[in-house]
Amino acid sequence: MSEKKAFQLARKLDLLNLIKLLPKGRIRVPSLKAVRWMSEGEFTKTIYQNWSKKLVEELAKPQGNENEFFLLRYMQMKKSTYKEFASAIEALEGEFVRRSIYEMKTAPNDVEHVRWLVACDNKSFVENQTIKSI
Repeated sequence: MSEKKAFQLARKLDLLNLIKLLPKGRIRVPSLKAVRWMSEGEFTKTIYQNWSKKLVEELAKPQGNENEFFLLRYMQMKKSTYKEFASAIEALEGEFVRRSIYEMKTAPNDVEHVRWLVACDNKSFVENQTIKSI
């Protein structure tokens, strides 16, 4: 790769705040932190769709192995309970992101990759029909 092309790529990473370009061609890589993909760009949309579909396709089965966990539920609850539920999930995710960052910093050779996907909404699997007990 040419020096010009390398600089162009580094500049793009700098604009995304993934690295910090310094004088004399030096680069500073920021410390570990949680990344939350919140933008509406094509890259983010592609990652959300591709990674989410891949994870669900691989794990959506009645019996997984000891390193897999997939949970599918349908419930009915009050709007206030649903808001509490969503807040509790966010708090749980925040706690484990915090632990993950700590472990990556303090024991980088002893960590494993973990994929995590949470999705919920206040809709039914069956539209305009009553769900009956089986």
